Amino acid sequence: MVIAVFDNSSTAEEERVGSEDVLRYYQDRKHVVRELCVGGLWEDSHVEALKQILVVPRRFQGNSNRYSLTSSDICLQRLSLSNNKLTSDSGDSLAHILDSVHTLRELDLSDNKVAASGLKKLARTLTSDQCALQTLNLFNNHLGSSCARHVAYILEQNRSIVSLNLGKNQLKSKECIAKLSTAFCQSDYLQKLDLSHNKMGNLRATQLAPILDPRHSHCPLQELNLADNKLTEHGANEILGAILAGCNTTLTKLNLSNNFWDNDEGEEKKGIKACAIFLQRSGTLQELSLASCRVGDDG
Repeated sequence: MVIAVFDNSSTAEEERVGSEDVLRYYQDRKHVVRELCVGGLWEDSHVEALKQILVVPRRFQGNSNRYSLTSSDICLQRLSLSNNKLTSDSGDSLAHILDSVHTLRELDLSDNKVAASGLKKLARTLTSDQCALQTLNLFNNHLGSSCARHVAYILEQNRSIVSLNLGKNQLKSKECIAKLSTAFCQSDYLQKLDLSHNKMGNLRATQLAPILDPRHSHCPLQELNLADNKLTEHGANEILGAILAGCNTTLTKLNLSNNFWDNDEGEEKKGIKACAIFLQRSGTLQELSLASCRVGDDG
């Protein structure tokens, strides 16, 4: 099986490939390409062209817009379209691809502009009983707080996604975090969650804390990334306290990097101290990241 990588964002100009070249390459080798990774090359029209390669329209009773596979030989398991120029207009094409390529397990859309309206289009397929996608990366996609209702709907219906990245999407309103927290708590499948770089602050951390408390949550979360969220000692205590109070036995990795920076060295040391106390008491956590937290000799 073939892993095909085309990334113009990190390639010298003389070595770059054309957008159409990638499509032709995949067209000729779609029966052997297991992973297709395209970066710094595609716009919405190219995702539509990929859809044309992968699926053809077929009329189903009661729904003339359903699509089906062109070939049972397609073996695509991972589609990475990170760092392109995709917008919400790619939503429909991506939904049709997900609806038809049942081998697909990972979709990486990071560093695009899919937005909440694009996620709404994807939700139709992500909530299907046939959806087998396990990893969805939406890091830095201008989702905004309005995406919360779409994420909540997806998690309520989906039974396959175990890894979700919502980092750097301006998720910080009270209503947004409340809705997301409820959705995460009710998920029986989510194992990895990235909410980094959302600058949500202590109040929002308090809203998220129940996710880690088995008394209030069904979520079997194993990894949580809250890096760069403007947390101080209070926020850290809320998160860590929930883990201890509920005797959480699933979380093994917690990232609190680039927090405790409230222009108050005393506050920062309190945050580090809270982490130290937590490590002494936690019996299951294997990795706690505090990068860029100025731990110092005292830590």
